[in-house]
Amino acid sequence: MAGLVEDKVAIVTGAASGIGRASALLFASEGARVVAADLDAAGAEQTCELIVERGGQASSVHTDVTDDASVRAAVRFTLDDTPMLRAFLDADPAAEKAILATQPGGRLATPEEIGQAAVWLCSDRASFVTGESMLVDGGAVAR
Repeated sequence: MAGLVEDKVAIVTGAASGIGRASALLFASEGARVVAADLDAAGAEQTCELIVERGGQASSVHTDVTDDASVRAAVRFTLDDTPMLRAFLDADPAAEKAILATQPGGRLATPEEIGQAAVWLCSDRASFVTGESMLVDGGAVAR
């Protein structure tokens, strides 16, 4: 049986140890190709070695999540440079502020929050769900 995230790519921050490492190993065990992102490059590489030893695919990238440029570099390392990605990475800060003002929680969803819904919908656990439109918007539509 295929994993929940078979053939997907997961960027896992803090992947050198603790919850990050555990998450990276779990994503890999569910079929994802993992990019282990961490300030501790050696620890991230060790996580990749564990994944590969268990039959998974992984690569590491030195990433400081407190540095916007470093995070952008990690995303660029992971994804092909597409027009959509460029638009996201080069977004106008004023446009982002306007979007945030429309969000009831005052923030945008994390990629993981959106990803959880997408992974579930693509998994066998949603095998009886058909033609569903699932709002993952933090209540923006209900506002």
